[in-house]
Amino acid sequence: MLDRRKQMSDNIYNEYSRNICRKIETTFLTSYKNCMGFMPIHKEVDIKPLLSYIITNGILLLPKVTGSNIKPIIISSLNELTPGYKGILEPVDGDSTVVELVIVPGIAFSASGDRVGYGAGFYDRFLSNIDAVCIAPAFSFQIVEAIDTDSFDIPIDYIITEKAIINCKKYANRRL
Repeated sequence: MLDRRKQMSDNIYNEYSRNICRKIETTFLTSYKNCMGFMPIHKEVDIKPLLSYIITNGILLLPKVTGSNIKPIIISSLNELTPGYKGILEPVDGDSTVVELVIVPGIAFSASGDRVGYGAGFYDRFLSNIDAVCIAPAFSFQIVEAIDTDSFDIPIDYIITEKAIINCKKYANRRL
């Protein structure tokens, strides 16, 4: 999946990213104001314009890695981030608040909401302790038939691709 993302042309990457961001904005951001995002790496969907939109129209929180956990920190500008865990831009520190919507990164996803992340388990630990809607921006080729999971893996609620919004809760094989 990482190679397929890397091989996308800049034009297709930008077009698909804009399309996905538009879907998230019109479908989710009208209902949720306290949103946790992430800074895209490895040619993940470019959600930076969406993050700027959230700053202007709601409250944006970004994860700060603290030990083996992430802490959502309120930010007011993407310019106040510094390289943190594995060089990913993150807040230095700051206040937090209740998170209503979490935009979750990943490498691959199943329609039932299972995901492959980068292996450190940060999001699974974080999501297991909050009550928020979890969505994942992804390119349609990142959707796979099935993903092997562990008991600690937390499924997401919706996957937003350039082609569709997948309601993962509708699938009968969804783990509880």
